[in-house]
Amino acid sequence: QVTTLGDQGNDDMDDSSVESASMDGVDEAAPMSANDAGGDALASTFRDPKVARVLTYIPQAMPFSRRVNLFNSLLESDKLRTQDETASFRQMMMNLDEGEEAEMLGRERVTIRRDELYSDSKQSLNRLGKRLRKRVQVTFVNKHGQEEAGIDGGGVFKEFLDDLIKDAFLPQTFREEEGGGEDEDILSRSHPDFFSVTPLQTLKVNTTSDGDDAILSNYEFLGRVLGKAIYESILVEPQFCLPFLNKLLGKQNS
Repeated sequence: QVTTLGDQGNDDMDDSSVESASMDGVDEAAPMSANDAGGDALASTFRDPKVARVLTYIPQAMPFSRRVNLFNSLLESDKLRTQDETASFRQMMMNLDEGEEAEMLGRERVTIRRDELYSDSKQSLNRLGKRLRKRVQVTFVNKHGQEEAGIDGGGVFKEFLDDLIKDAFLPQTFREEEGGGEDEDILSRSHPDFFSVTPLQTLKVNTTSDGDDAILSNYEFLGRVLGKAIYESILVEPQFCLPFLNKLLGKQNS
């Protein structure tokens, strides 16, 4: 949850304050010297209901850097279950030895037309459901209807996610002012602007679409896109305004 990271502004609390918050078990269960063992221990620690409550309601009781380490450990622990390709790689090598086509099993494959980037992405990624946590292999189709050559070892998916986030989050007028370059001709704007730009150059929800319930599915989809970016440790460009972030955290806006 977003609330597990808490507010970075309360990082001045020392380790004694962490211990006084009934979190003695965190240091014992999380040896930071061994990466793998430490990650497993941190992930297991969070399953303790007492620790979970503390991190949810008073996250500032733990230093921000430690909370980030815990969050990353939870992700890595989950990836060991959802993205383990050891068996698939072994099977692929056996297929190569037998002269068969080499194909990495266990990945989710999506085909995206560059001139229908948003609509194809929404349809393909929503269809995956929980399988979105697996590795996603992307094949692009150019404007001439031909599949682009290349094997997705991670770079193609990152390019896909970057293009999708740029297309979905940045308003058309803002992109034109920034001068998007040649790639702008490829990206299709088959959707309205979901966000608008504030005077501080941050993003807020485009209120011109208020009352349109059909558009809510788009925000739900974009939440999944950002979740996938966080899951894969991909840095994204959009910066949201404070009232929007407060809303995500369940806080009141004054």
